[in-house]
Amino acid sequence: EEVVLVNVYDSQEHSSYKQKKSKEGQPIETLVNLSCFLSTLKYGTPFVIVGDMNARIGQLNEPSRSIKHGDTIDALVEGSFNHESYNMTSTRNSEDRTINDRGRKLLDFVAETDLEILNGSTVGDIFGRHTCLKYNGSSVVDYTMVSSSIRQLVDYFKVLNFTNISDHRPTICLFKANITSKAKKVNVPFSVLPPKHIWDPSSSPAEFMLSQNTQDHISECQKVCSQVCSSKEDVKVANEKLIGILTSIANSSLQRNKPLKRRNNRRKARKNPWFDKECIKARISLRKACKQYCESPADAETRDLYYQERKRYRKFIKKKKVPTATLR
Repeated sequence: EEVVLVNVYDSQEHSSYKQKKSKEGQPIETLVNLSCFLSTLKYGTPFVIVGDMNARIGQLNEPSRSIKHGDTIDALVEGSFNHESYNMTSTRNSEDRTINDRGRKLLDFVAETDLEILNGSTVGDIFGRHTCLKYNGSSVVDYTMVSSSIRQLVDYFKVLNFTNISDHRPTICLFKANITSKAKKVNVPFSVLPPKHIWDPSSSPAEFMLSQNTQDHISECQKVCSQVCSSKEDVKVANEKLIGILTSIANSSLQRNKPLKRRNNRRKARKNPWFDKECIKARISLRKACKQYCESPADAETRDLYYQERKRYRKFIKKKKVPTATLR
């Protein structure tokens, strides 16, 4: 069964890209565009949507009343949809209890496309961990949504630990699937690749031409050209003879590449010589603060400590990178 994977990023309304498009008279409606794309798929094709939606839905899942196909997205485009008329169901858990307008629109889209949100409702993330940790707070804005027809195939969904690389936590989702290979086994012997040669534009053309003009190579080429090919096997033999002639000419006129040396398993020298023991200690300290913040993202003191440590680390590394002048 074919499953379509869609990766989405829905930027904030005040982002420079959306503001630019609005001024040009081409406002960006990510959910509407996404719905139009999904409508081009074959009917019944299951899909998985993963991405940063910048929407907060609290512990809500989707509208409880049934929705006719097409009415929600049209109402969203016209701006006439009344979100208060919906009775939202709380069948999910989430550490983020905030609900905003973008979140309500996302829930309408989920109901329109018959999706199920894995955050906070799946083994591996039963509490709905925060996915975005910033200096001014934490939130759940990164979602993984699957078609209801393949919901039973989800083994688990997990929000991984916070890192100092990004403000967003990575997520992982595992599906149950029986994959059978339809590839046929082809017993074709692989020939050894011919040696590579070095082509020097200043001298190689002349040497190559001289090698071709030898009597032996000329007579061999004439034999190949005079051969009549009446089957695939004859063509294969003639092709191998021609390759052999060209290889012989290249071997006699061109230099060969040197064979690759075996890799040395010894530990290579540090790429950045300025990254000394002090930098390593500073990085360890930052990772400890990062781990504490990951364990308690709602704690304001832990959050402030992490961002202070990260600011201190970046400033320290920047100072280390600057080459010091040597006095003579």
